[in-house]
Amino acid sequence: MEDNKAKLEDLLKLLYAPGLGPKRIRQCIKEYGSGANFWQSSIIDRQKRLGWTTKALNNLDDYYKNKHYESPLARDLNWLESSNEHHIIPMTSPDYPDSLEKSNTLAPVILYVKGRPEVLISPQIAMVGSRKASSLSRSIAKQWSYELSVQGFVITSGLALGIDGQSHSGAIEAEQPTIAVLAHGLDRVYPACHRRLADSILAFGGALVSEFPIGTPIHANYFPRRNRVISGLSLGCVVIEAAIASGSLITAQYALEAGREVLVVPGPINYPGSKGCHKLIKDGAHLVETAEEVAYVLGGTVNLAQKETRLSSHRMLANSDPDLNIVLSSICYDITPMDVIIKMCELPMSRIMSLLMELEAAGYITSVPGGYKKHMGVPNERNCA
Repeated sequence: MEDNKAKLEDLLKLLYAPGLGPKRIRQCIKEYGSGANFWQSSIIDRQKRLGWTTKALNNLDDYYKNKHYESPLARDLNWLESSNEHHIIPMTSPDYPDSLEKSNTLAPVILYVKGRPEVLISPQIAMVGSRKASSLSRSIAKQWSYELSVQGFVITSGLALGIDGQSHSGAIEAEQPTIAVLAHGLDRVYPACHRRLADSILAFGGALVSEFPIGTPIHANYFPRRNRVISGLSLGCVVIEAAIASGSLITAQYALEAGREVLVVPGPINYPGSKGCHKLIKDGAHLVETAEEVAYVLGGTVNLAQKETRLSSHRMLANSDPDLNIVLSSICYDITPMDVIIKMCELPMSRIMSLLMELEAAGYITSVPGGYKKHMGVPNERNCA
């Protein structure tokens, strides 16, 4: 155990060192076998074996001799020891996800994990898209994540606003694990409004993941690195609404470079949020219109029998009163205006209001500005496209 801790500390010292990215650290380990052997070698030996400049090697020597690693090392180790939910997984560990290791030479040498590390080796689907996505796109993200989670896929995304958050929420509503990859240290949550969502991810057996040491602040340059990890962990990447210049397209590009499938939801031709999606389709990505198509491309079909079992309790309650079923069937996952509900139901207004209150109290629907929304996991009895 102590030996493993010493190996981890030596690797962490490489992680903090100036001028060393994942590619160079991997070169060090390949050449020297361990971080300890590297730090014990001479500058002359390093220059001979690695071919780095004298200036770079002198900077490393100064960093190590003056123990500039002490503060970040103490911070990481204190975090690791503060909870059984905290884990630091080096690339040399058998717990490091093989899919990420093989994705590219810039895969992180260290993963910080809060939650269940074993979920990282599950079959994953990346779900990404715009932070300012339309209501319809957010609804699709949540519904598909629910269905794919029931099938057994783990939804992986970036905890951002919009599509990311809805994708995590769909998996949570299915009571299945989901993975959020972050672009900062795991001692914080960004955006702060998703702190409760992050807690729910942990509560349902998922994980928060980062390649950045504890205490690392939010920085724009770190988001592409986060996107690389999202794509590297996953079997494929689903893009739901993305402009031409967006992080979602960067994630899709990383997925292609790693040999992963890219699946895209099309949108209106004149809508800016569809432009990036349509470009990906023109470039050869899969056009998908259902969660079943996503599952089929990535090696399975949605297990509708399992899904129906999860939804049976909803049906039994709705079937207890025919009028309840009528009102419930009039409401979609997206916002359904009150006038539409009245027109669909053809029941007295007082009766409709009473039934709406009963459905909301039972957890079927939510009252929102502009009407009502059906919860994910409640059956849709009509075409709400």
